[in-house]
Amino acid sequence: MPYTPKPEHALQNSVANFFRAHMPPDVPWSSADHGITFRGSAIQRANTGNRLAARGGAKGLHDIPIILYRGRLLSIELKRPGEEPRPEQIAWGDKIVAQGGYWACCATRREVWDAVCAAYPDDNPLKPPPALLQWWLAKDDAEVVAKVRKAAKPRAARPKASALAKVARARAETMF
Repeated sequence: MPYTPKPEHALQNSVANFFRAHMPPDVPWSSADHGITFRGSAIQRANTGNRLAARGGAKGLHDIPIILYRGRLLSIELKRPGEEPRPEQIAWGDKIVAQGGYWACCATRREVWDAVCAAYPDDNPLKPPPALLQWWLAKDDAEVVAKVRKAAKPRAARPKASALAKVARARAETMF
């Protein structure tokens, strides 16, 4: 069975591409790809977790753990809509806040943008052209509408020829 990335991975890719294109080169930021590594059997997942821990990977590390700008750290945890951060992720965020930083749990591009604006209210490091920003934020709305349309119009499976033949035989047998 082929691997299907989780929705937060698609969001993480979108955010990383947006940051790569519009974050000034002198602003350090990073994206962590620790969630996607936990695939495979239970033994493989345990080995991956042990390997990350041995390298200093901490439980609860956010998906975009580093955006350092003007001496203020912003860390962003990405989740599927409706999901809550795990206790380890909340504890990690509390440590960042205790050091004077800012953290947010986001499920959409708009929430990511709002988090960056809240963390850096006076001087946002992201300076995309306004039309491009509106387009990027509107992609969330378009995906939500597409999901609603998909859910509202379920398609019935077409009956197979063998199933139709079986029904025809059953009708023929019941006729007088």
